[in-house]
Amino acid sequence: MADDEIPFAYTHLTLVTDSSDTIRFDEIQVIAYCNAALQQFLGLTGLAIRVDIIRADGTSFWIRVPRGDGKKLNAAITAYRGTKIDETMCLLRVTETQDTQPSPEKNKD
Repeated sequence: MADDEIPFAYTHLTLVTDSSDTIRFDEIQVIAYCNAALQQFLGLTGLAIRVDIIRADGTSFWIRVPRGDGKKLNAAITAYRGTKIDETMCLLRVTETQDTQPSPEKNKD
């Protein structure tokens, strides 16, 4: 498949907190986090970027966006200040990107 035929960019995100308590995100929290980061970084244009969750386990997530928006998403997530849950600072960090869908075993905890 030629590069211009690849429809999606895939990003692996990992949840990082400043607490020893176990904090887990669900799919809705991940989408809300990504939307907030995209809106802060790109304004209303950022909210138009569709984010799909491919795999989620509470602290590790594979998401996909249209191929042309992959770098925008990664920049937005990297620049975002994070969010607080019960006085615990939570950040999603980009740990890997790729142009092909991740295998079922990849980054599985």
